[in-house]
Amino acid sequence: RLATEHILGIRLEGGRIRLAPCLPPDWDGYTATLRGKGTIALEVRRTGKPAILVNEKPCHFEALDFPGFGKEVRVRLEL
Repeated sequence: RLATEHILGIRLEGGRIRLAPCLPPDWDGYTATLRGKGTIALEVRRTGKPAILVNEKPCHFEALDFPGFGKEVRVRLEL
């Protein structure tokens, strides 16, 4: 759980996902699949240009709800 919450920066709070990754210097990023009601396909990349994209559209959020049953959301977090 420590690795998930600190290094990967994935925390579940009240049924919502909060993202705050703290990647080790030698990591370029990671991918993860989070399953709840629906699925969140997460990609985190160190690009030098911070951005959040949800289904390829720029977005800003404090916490992300899981999509509905059987649905998937693609989230890309660039650091």
